Amino acid sequence: MSIKTITVEKLQDKIADGENLLILDVRNPEDFQNWKIEGKNVQNLNIPYFDFLDDEKAAESHLSKETEVVVVCVKGGSSEMVAEMLADQGYDVFSLEGGMQAWGDFYTFQPVVEDSDISLYQGIRPARGCLSYVIASQDEAIIVDPLRHIDRYLQFVKEKGLKVVSVLDTHGHADHIS
Repeated sequence: MSIKTITVEKLQDKIADGENLLILDVRNPEDFQNWKIEGKNVQNLNIPYFDFLDDEKAAESHLSKETEVVVVCVKGGSSEMVAEMLADQGYDVFSLEGGMQAWGDFYTFQPVVEDSDISLYQGIRPARGCLSYVIASQDEAIIVDPLRHIDRYLQFVKEKGLKVVSVLDTHGHADHIS
């Protein structure tokens, strides 16, 4: 059976659209408690991967076959295995491509204002709840409060045909870099 997967982009779209989601996180409980995928209509369930090795039906009492399930792990391998087990049992299940590592590295840039004179884009890192901004005018850009994955900003401004002329920090951040 072919495993259905979902990208972090598609998962973020579902969360942003307010879809009801059940995230089955198969990481260790300590990792799950420290960090999980959150959202208004997101329900989280933590059943460690090793429980499925002992009993393929470890989630049976917690899942409904009418509910779409997204299985996540650290990098995507363990979630694929659990997703395959659940799919074989008749569940509508997806594995998150790249796991929590991909979720943590995901950025999206949303337009706030797009005008002929000036544009403002909000850079969002959903996994950490961090925001930054790109202000653009003509072919120049200012990046405000950039996060540590600089390549995301450079890719975005390149796609928009912009040249970075300045970087601003509004205050000190533990997870931002200029």
